[in-house]
Amino acid sequence: MHCQAVFDWGNLLYKCKYCGWPLTIEYEVLEHSSKRFLALIKGAKRLWDFYPILPIDNLHNIVTLGEGGTPLISATTRLTKHRFLYFKLESHNPTGSFKDRPISVIVTFAKENNISCVVAASSGNTGVSVAAYSAAGGLEAHIFLPGSCSPEKIALMQSYGAIVRKVEGTFSDAVRGLQQQKIQCINATTTLVNPLGLEGNKTIAYELAGALSKIDYIFIPIGAGPLLVGLYKGFNDLVKFGINTQVPHLVGVQPEGCAPIAEAFSLGLDHVEPWTKPVLTCAEGIADPLVGYEDDGTIALRCVRETEGFIVTVTDEEILSAMRALARFAGVLAEPAGAASFAGFLKVQEKVPRDSRVVCIITGSGLKGGWKWLN
Repeated sequence: MHCQAVFDWGNLLYKCKYCGWPLTIEYEVLEHSSKRFLALIKGAKRLWDFYPILPIDNLHNIVTLGEGGTPLISATTRLTKHRFLYFKLESHNPTGSFKDRPISVIVTFAKENNISCVVAASSGNTGVSVAAYSAAGGLEAHIFLPGSCSPEKIALMQSYGAIVRKVEGTFSDAVRGLQQQKIQCINATTTLVNPLGLEGNKTIAYELAGALSKIDYIFIPIGAGPLLVGLYKGFNDLVKFGINTQVPHLVGVQPEGCAPIAEAFSLGLDHVEPWTKPVLTCAEGIADPLVGYEDDGTIALRCVRETEGFIVTVTDEEILSAMRALARFAGVLAEPAGAASFAGFLKVQEKVPRDSRVVCIITGSGLKGGWKWLN
C-alpha cells in the first residue's frame, strides 16, 4: 500500500518487508473478465458467493455462519427529508456486526492452512465474531479486551468458549497486550494488520453495487478504518471492471472523544498522529487511539481524500439521538458505533445535495448491550 512492493501469495505476511506498511491482496483470476465479475455481483446472496475473488483454494474449508447478503433499506420520511437515503444493515450478520465478514475470511484461511488458533485484540464485536467463527471451525480463540468492553459482549465470547483476557486501558493497550504475549496464532485483529480482513469488508461494496445503480456518498463509522479501506478496495474493483464509473465519496465518521483521523483531516495533514487525549465516548467500537499503528489511519485518510470525501466528528449526544431515531422511526436497533454513520449524515445533511444517493453503514446491533444507552 505504500512502497508498491509485490509478494507472491504463500505464507501470510502482516506487513511489507521493505516499508513496514500494511499489505493488500490482488487477484488475477478475473483479469479481463468483466462479464464474469458482473455475474458474481448480480447473483451473490451471501459473502462466499464471491469465492472466486476471495483467498480460498478449497471450498470445503469455508467457515461460514451465513454472513453477508445483509438488508439495504430506505429511510422513512420521519427520519429525513432527503429523497435517497439508505441503510445497509450490517447489524443483521450472524453475530450482529460487519466483523463477521472479515473474520469468516480469516478463520477460513486459518482452517485451510492448518492453523489451530486465532488471536485478536477487540473492543467487543471482533471478539464475539472471532469466538463464534473459531467455534464453528474447531479452532481455539484468544481475545484481548480493553477494560471498557461491555459485560454483555464478554459473556458472549465466553459462551462460545473463547479465552478472554482483559487489559487495562484503551483498545490500543489491548493491541499492545496481544503483541507482548506472542501467541502463535493467526492474528484476526480488525485493524489493517491482517490483509485478509479487507477481503471480507470489500464484499459490502459488491452487494451495494448489485442493489443500487448509483451511489454518491457512503457514511462509515471508523476507528482504524479497515471498513472504509475495504469499501474503497471493493469499489475500485467495480471501476476496474467497468461496472461502476467512479468510487463514491467516502465519509468517515468518528466520535469527538476519540478522533485521530478526523483531526488529521481537519488540519490538512497527510498522516495521522495517535490520539493522546483521554478516550471519552459511548461508541466503544470505534474508540481507537491508533497508538503504534497510526499508518492504518493514514491509509484510511488517503482513501477519503482520493474519493473527494470527508471526515466528520459527532458528539455522544448526536450518536444517541441518531440511535433513538433509528429505533423509533425505522425499527433499527443499532449500537452507538453502528449509529454513528447516521449521526454523521444528520450533522452534515444540508451540505449533501438533495438528489444524491446516500448510504449509511449500520455496523453493529444494539442487541448486544447497546440498547442500554436508550434507557
